[in-house]
Amino acid sequence: MARILFVDDDISMRSGVKISLNSYDIVVAGNKKEAAELLGNGEFDLLLTDLCMPEKSDGLDLIKNAREMCEDLYIVVVTGFATIETTVDAMKFGADDYITKDFSPEDLRLKVGKFLLERDSKKKIKMLEAENILLRRNNLMSEPLLGNSGVHKEVKKIISKAGSDNDSTVIITGSSGTGKELAARDIHLNSLRKEGPFITIDCPTIPGDLFESELFGYEKGAFTDAKQSKLGRIELADNGTLFFDEIGDLPPNLQAKLLRFLETSEFYKIGGTKPVKVNARILSSTNRDLKEMVKKGLFREDLYYRLRVLIVKMPDLKERGEDILLLAEYFLKNLNKRKGNGSKLTLGQKKVLLSYNWPGNVRELKNVMESFSVFGEFPFEEGVETGIEKSFKDAKRDAVDVFEKKYIKNALKRNKNNITKTAAEIGIAREELSRKIKRLELLL
Repeated sequence: MARILFVDDDISMRSGVKISLNSYDIVVAGNKKEAAELLGNGEFDLLLTDLCMPEKSDGLDLIKNAREMCEDLYIVVVTGFATIETTVDAMKFGADDYITKDFSPEDLRLKVGKFLLERDSKKKIKMLEAENILLRRNNLMSEPLLGNSGVHKEVKKIISKAGSDNDSTVIITGSSGTGKELAARDIHLNSLRKEGPFITIDCPTIPGDLFESELFGYEKGAFTDAKQSKLGRIELADNGTLFFDEIGDLPPNLQAKLLRFLETSEFYKIGGTKPVKVNARILSSTNRDLKEMVKKGLFREDLYYRLRVLIVKMPDLKERGEDILLLAEYFLKNLNKRKGNGSKLTLGQKKVLLSYNWPGNVRELKNVMESFSVFGEFPFEEGVETGIEKSFKDAKRDAVDVFEKKYIKNALKRNKNNITKTAAEIGIAREELSRKIKRLELLL
């Protein structure tokens, strides 16, 4: 139930408004001091305040103070003198709208309903922009799922079918760097939800103690630092798509809560007493064997089957043949345009790209091409990739070792030797990166 504060020095006006808005949690105050105390001690959704109170500055001062105390509060001026000057002054001090005192009870209820809807909309947009998770259509569309290989075309067909299904859950499997998030984006953009938000939850990077608040949000006062309520990612995804990237890292204590949301479309914020209903489609990805995790008791079996109604398997880059060159040329063209370079691949360099195993998949290829666009060569030691006087197997192994050593060394340097951040950047598991650092004798 929305909470409203009405401020007016006229006792009869306060009584009338309280009766008219009795379907809400309505609190009244007779002056600026009373109102300030109420605002400081509790959270309100809407402030309705008179401008003309005993002290001439009271109305404007209250608006200014209320805005400083609560950025999300929707503030409406109630005045009998709706001149342009008074309205502009009120807006400058932080008011969102105004209403004249010649309202009927029914008119007041309709306007308050409208104000609250606008408040919810503004709050959601603000949260989306502040957390930088609103669907950035231009950026997302700049990296399409390119490919002409048979295996890639088959994946695109499955993605298209998954998109046409507007509500079923989808799990996208595949190695790190194969484009699982791009596949999720394409499913969203091919669905009836494409005009709604596309919200990503990057499971491996969210600290365990913050995961629940990120997912479900919290009410003001739910814990010591909760000075304002916060929308969680689920609520931000209302009428859109919620994508759990690497859901195998979802903490066990939250798996039951996610399952409950999938079954009821409702959840409770931290500190909340009423369920929040959200209409969001759930997509998820994983590079881990969830079946094996289920056997080991690390992932709920009922959640696993609830998530895998539809399955999309992303192939490794090494399985896609000539798509390697198609993607390399695409990345290089965009990089040259951005950097003002004119780098081109020679026939020999193309052969190197095709012979490499690409353990980091498309993400690794993109990083390699960025290096190439600057230096005009791959980050391999000169001559190693030719394999002269070596078997193909040995030459390939040596080339991979040289490349990985230089590539990982540079990545570690960019991330100040933080193994977790480096693993996330290059798209491999932290444990795998630690093994490579030890095997390649990289000093931290």
